[in-house]
Amino acid sequence: MSIKILCRKVPNLMIRNNYFTMDRFFVFNNCLTELVQNANGFIGSESYYNHNLEGFDSVVTISEWNKYVDWDNWYNSDIRNVLKKEYEDILFKETYSVLRKSYHNEVFLL
Repeated sequence: MSIKILCRKVPNLMIRNNYFTMDRFFVFNNCLTELVQNANGFIGSESYYNHNLEGFDSVVTISEWNKYVDWDNWYNSDIRNVLKKEYEDILFKETYSVLRKSYHNEVFLL
């Protein structure tokens, strides 16, 4: 059974209103999307730009993998870490969660 990973990337607070630097934030996300296409066990992903009342807040990505170890290998890969280091000045926070499928009547959602 495949797994899904939820990733939330928050840009550095100092750059949220700087359009040039925000472009770098989006380029970083697009580069990650391009690079992950060749990762072992990668199935697909969808990204969403989260806007709140104050404007852009973060990028949320849900990726699907054959196995957790496939995602873990990608997360710790040299190619990913080199890219992340190149863009570390624009990234304030990055969080990850493993999503688990909810079965009928297991969880009530509104």
